[in-house]
Amino acid sequence: MSPQTAQRLVAAVLGCICLLGRASLPARGAEPPEPKNVNDVHRWIRLALEYRTAVQAGDFARVEALQAPNARVWFDEKTGEGRALDARGKGPWAQWDAFFRARSTAADYVVVDDAVRFTNRETNDWFRLIERESVPYFIFYFFDDEDRISGKLIQAIEGLERAPDRLDEFKAWAAKKHPGLIEQLMPEKRIDPQLDKAQLWKQRLTEWRAEVGLPDVPDDPD
Repeated sequence: MSPQTAQRLVAAVLGCICLLGRASLPARGAEPPEPKNVNDVHRWIRLALEYRTAVQAGDFARVEALQAPNARVWFDEKTGEGRALDARGKGPWAQWDAFFRARSTAADYVVVDDAVRFTNRETNDWFRLIERESVPYFIFYFFDDEDRISGKLIQAIEGLERAPDRLDEFKAWAAKKHPGLIEQLMPEKRIDPQLDKAQLWKQRLTEWRAEVGLPDVPDDPD
């Protein structure tokens, strides 16, 4: 994606979002605010959108310019030091997301304290293989005193239950067909997102679906 195209994408997204300003977390079920003029959008929202566009476009020079040195990323809670937020997308889930072709959409940008929070909804081929619908979750971008992104938090939305799926059916099949497989794929009961594990997930899930008579999951979701 060229810089000009990326700029047009940012402008287009900015034209569609709502200004919420600096606010507390909104009440669940609250009506969305009326759209405001794009020039009134908080600068952190503009910067967060520019940052995401640069990441998606592979414009790593711009990502590094927008990101503070030693930026961190947290999952679930912003506690401890977190992990390094790599400007080139080399986080722990990068290989998993690439292999399973993760696709996401974001909406409802709002400034909360020292962060921009938005609602993200993601789907990927792993979800399709276990027949799980995507569930929205929050992503926060934190800013330092120089308006650089100093951290990122990925957090479940309280009160939202995980969508139903066939994962337990797969686990039961795997326990009989491939003893020890689930422990290999999910050490400490959490998914290991390394590439070799992602490849093994796809291999065994495809095998399971065929053996129990579930339809093939085409490579092209459309």
